[in-house]
Amino acid sequence: MSQSFKIARGECAAFSWTPDGVCHGVLLKGGGREIKVLATWSAAGGLKASSIGETLSMGRRELGVKEGVYCIAGPEEGGWGMADLLMPELKPAELRSALAFEVRKRTPVALEHLQWGYRVLPQEVIQDNGATGKTAVRLFYVKSDLWRKWLEGASGLGHLDMVAAAPVLLDPLMQGEAVLYPGEAGFRYLPGKVGRDVLPVGADECKVNSLHDCLPFEKLSLGELEKKPLEEQLSYLKVITMALYGLGRDVDKDSKTMPALPEKMKPARYVACRFIAACLLFLIIAMLGVGLINSMQKRVARLRLIRADISKVEAEIARLNGMDSTKANQAAKDFESEISKYTFEAPELPDVLIEVTQLVKPPAWISGSFDWKTSLGETVVPVTFTIREPVGDGANLDLCKRLNDSPILGDAQELKSTILRDNKQERRITLKARYDTAEEREYVEREQAELKARLAEEARKAAVAEKQAAQEENDGDNGDNGEDNPPPPPQGVNADENGAE
Repeated sequence: MSQSFKIARGECAAFSWTPDGVCHGVLLKGGGREIKVLATWSAAGGLKASSIGETLSMGRRELGVKEGVYCIAGPEEGGWGMADLLMPELKPAELRSALAFEVRKRTPVALEHLQWGYRVLPQEVIQDNGATGKTAVRLFYVKSDLWRKWLEGASGLGHLDMVAAAPVLLDPLMQGEAVLYPGEAGFRYLPGKVGRDVLPVGADECKVNSLHDCLPFEKLSLGELEKKPLEEQLSYLKVITMALYGLGRDVDKDSKTMPALPEKMKPARYVACRFIAACLLFLIIAMLGVGLINSMQKRVARLRLIRADISKVEAEIARLNGMDSTKANQAAKDFESEISKYTFEAPELPDVLIEVTQLVKPPAWISGSFDWKTSLGETVVPVTFTIREPVGDGANLDLCKRLNDSPILGDAQELKSTILRDNKQERRITLKARYDTAEEREYVEREQAELKARLAEEARKAAVAEKQAAQEENDGDNGDNGEDNPPPPPQGVNADENGAE
């Protein structure tokens, strides 16, 4: 449908000429919901191509076509051929080779005497259900000598985007619609299984009531052309078709596959943008070059410094090797004393954490921050932490003493105690992570020895008391049995008896 045609640009101009030198031109403006005819032009030129070129040049000036506006030209009458083909999906080079064979089949003229090209049509123009995976291609060809006459006549327009006959430019323009071009040799272009079927029409069939009967494009507004007679309106039918195609998206793509124009006739658009892009590219390359040079200079300077440092170290090594043993020993002692300044003899953080965790008894636990502040060369590390425990719990009343008794902790004291809302108590403890001094170790050893001796004495007394209790229990059991044991004989009696004997 014509509604599927997408407008890609704001303006496009088109020009045509007849074999007797009558030229037509139109300028269309696209945008919004309609395409409007801004201006029309027609004039009678000579029969020669040069006079047609001069007439078209005048027409471009009268229409006010600017340099950047897309412009398409083509003949009004025949002398050319077209065919819609169904081709397999091929690469561009392979497709062109296959189409060259098709051109030879369709015209007796040798291929070297032809100018030909093609347009790849939308897949929607294929109505054959069995053509899956195929490509619809519209072939366009013309004799080389006629093509040269066309170019000579169109050269008066200056820069052109394409030279082609109007029927070749149908689809996607007017897709699915029948298009009629009336005249002495009129043709109707009907949608077929592949592209369009071309039918010649007689004079009776060429009678229409309006231009839209020939070109049923709903979005087209004729503007000032609508005031002119119908016969004059129909004379602009082909240039309007070409200008409508020029407003679409396919011009840039099709210009690469249609017959090529001379370089001097090709438009030079976006010159400023290209110049800016070239300048930016040059600037980027220059910056990359400068950056590469700077990096190389820095690398060379760095290597120079490294070589200088290596030379200094080698010289120092040679100097040290040349020193006598006395100076070398003294240097070693000085180096050792220097290194000893940076010896870290304080307990490590993991050891302190393990020790504190073991000394804090449940149900208390360490809560909040654990502050550890150390610096290189220090042998004492300040430590501050917080424990949380239920109110009234006495499992950690002697926590500070246990911390002071640790061989890697000391100077423990409680900073503050806070009662929380959830019946918990927080105690802030500060201490120093350090190894015990000799006096502290001696005190701890003596205290531990006294504790062991006290525990041993208490154990001995407990054993004696247990033994006495067992003896008393045993004596009580004997008295309950009622057995009288004879008293031991007196010592004197035994002595006398032994003496008498």
